[in-house]
Order: sequence, then structure tokens, then C-alpha cells
Amino acid sequence: MSTVDLNGKTITDSVVKDVLNNMAAYFGATLHVTSGDRTTVPPGGSPTSLHLSGKAADFKIDGLDFGNIYQNLRNLGANQVFVPGHRYEFIWHGIHTSTTGAHLHLGRISTNADGYVKFIMEGITPEGSGTYAVDLQVPLNGNNTVQNSYMPQ
Repeated sequence: MSTVDLNGKTITDSVVKDVLNNMAAYFGATLHVTSGDRTTVPPGGSPTSLHLSGKAADFKIDGLDFGNIYQNLRNLGANQVFVPGHRYEFIWHGIHTSTTGAHLHLGRISTNADGYVKFIMEGITPEGSGTYAVDLQVPLNGNNTVQNSYMPQ
């Protein structure tokens, strides 16, 4: 069953909520939000974080590791999950992250007809701690029919 468990967290941005629901459906699993809207910056966090403007969520998905989720969306699923007409950042914070522990981050940067998802890695290796490396920018073509198409590798 695919659901989004907010864990008592608030996510103000309706587009971010839609994308989280699409992800849960795409992977056919429960997505657990670990952080939503914030009023303070946690240790290692950014003072310009989209969490502070209510446009971001951190999460995990039952039964899947962060790298598998990241790679699947990066390589196959972006146009099936992300709502067109917006620009996003999708960050894989690895085990060497300078933030509060390994997690995935979804942020909606802006509304724009030239939509894309910027896939970013941080803390995947010890050398990458605190370094936000843009891995790939995927244009959104508007063909996002959400379906459970995740195939484990």
C-alpha cells in the first residue's frame, strides 16, 4: 500500500505534498516524512533552506535504501513523479552528511514553465561531506503519468 506518513510534520507546499504522494505511488510503499516546515536551522543545515519557506520535506521510504530511490528517480522516474511546471532540488544526503544524518530531501525551488529536477549528492563519501555536487539536471516534459513502475535492481 502506498501512503505518505507525515509523522506529525507540517508541509505547507501543496506541490511538495503532491510529489511525495506520487513517489509513494511510484514505489508502491509507505513514505515517511522526517522533516517538513521549519522555523530554525538544525546543525549543519542551510540558513537559506527551502524548509524555512515551507517548500521542502525530508523523507525515507519503507524497504528501500536512499541510493536506490535516488538512482531510480534520476534515471527513470523523474517525469512520472515530479509535477511539471516547477523547478526542484532532490538531494541525497549520504552517511557522511554534514547535516543531521542520512536522508533524502525534496525542495520546490520555484514555479516555472521550464521545469526540471536538479539531482544533488552530499555526504555520499567522506570527501563529499558538506559539498553539494549537482549530479544531473532532468527536464520535466509534462508526461508524468504516475504508475507503480519501480523495478528493484
